[in-house]
Amino acid sequence: MKLLKAISVFLTLGLMACGAASQANGGSPQEAYANTSDITAVGTVVGVRNNRTVLVERSKEVIKLQADNGFTPPIENRGGKLLLVHLTLGNTSSTSGDMLGTQLQLMDSQGRQYNDISSSEDGESLSIWLEEQGLEDFSAQILPGETIQTAKVFRVARDADELKLLVDDQAFAIE
Repeated sequence: MKLLKAISVFLTLGLMACGAASQANGGSPQEAYANTSDITAVGTVVGVRNNRTVLVERSKEVIKLQADNGFTPPIENRGGKLLLVHLTLGNTSSTSGDMLGTQLQLMDSQGRQYNDISSSEDGESLSIWLEEQGLEDFSAQILPGETIQTAKVFRVARDADELKLLVDDQAFAIE
């Protein structure tokens, strides 16, 4: 229990530091990503932090995601749109590591931000669906010089358009 609390505090402090650094480097995400020349195209590998890379492969809107096991509930759009974003994550360092602490959000043309699905209810269904698809969890260990393929799922407003994936201080176009 103490270990879980220590991990929680560590992650919270790390996320707070990331948010403070973002504010110190130019204000809100809406301001930082207002200029379309700062948007990375789909299919481009970009370094997002020391020794880690992200490639947005593709995205698509889906009605729901359902694991084939018949036991876990489907992930539903709940009145909005459900967006599936396929990513390749890379480790360019000489030591293994993961992408924990990396912030991912979608932002639409109105400046609204959407977190990826990670609730305990949908998280289990997503984890099983990823495994069935041969994809790794975003938090998986990445060996030195290797890449993993994963997907993130976002629920966005029905009228959301011109979506961008924000990964720490980088913005990626979402088609």
